[in-house]
Amino acid sequence: MFEFLKQNALTIVGIFTLVLGIGYFVKYAIDKNWIGETPRVGIGFLAGAVIMGIGHFLRRNYAVFASIITGGGIAVLYFTVTIAFREYQLFSQGAAFTVTCCITLLCILLSYYYKSEILNIFSCSEDSLPL
Repeated sequence: MFEFLKQNALTIVGIFTLVLGIGYFVKYAIDKNWIGETPRVGIGFLAGAVIMGIGHFLRRNYAVFASIITGGGIAVLYFTVTIAFREYQLFSQGAAFTVTCCITLLCILLSYYYKSEILNIFSCSEDSLPL
C-alpha cells in the first residue's frame, strides 16, 4: 500500500483537488442562488458519472490512473447522495441508503470487471456508506 501511495501521490492529490473543486464550485453556485437544490444534486450525479466515464475511457492505457479517477467519481456520487439527504431532504433515509447501496454495488462490479484492487478498496471499505 505504501509503494502504491508513493508512486501515485500526485494522482491522488489531483483527484482530491478535483473533488474539492467541484464541491467549492457548487458551494459558490449555492451562495449566488444560480441553481436550485434539485439541479445541484443532478449536477453532482452528472459530474460523478462523467468522472467515472473518463476513468473507463482511460483504463486500457493507464490502468492505475483510471482506477483512481473512477474512485474519485464514486466519491463524488457518495457526497452527492449524502448532501441530497442531509442538507436538502430530497431523499428519504431509505431511498438514500438504497442509492448508496447501488453505488457500492456498482463499485464492486467495476472492481471485478477492471480487476482493480484500488476500486475494491473503495467499494468494500467501512466508510463507503456515508449515512
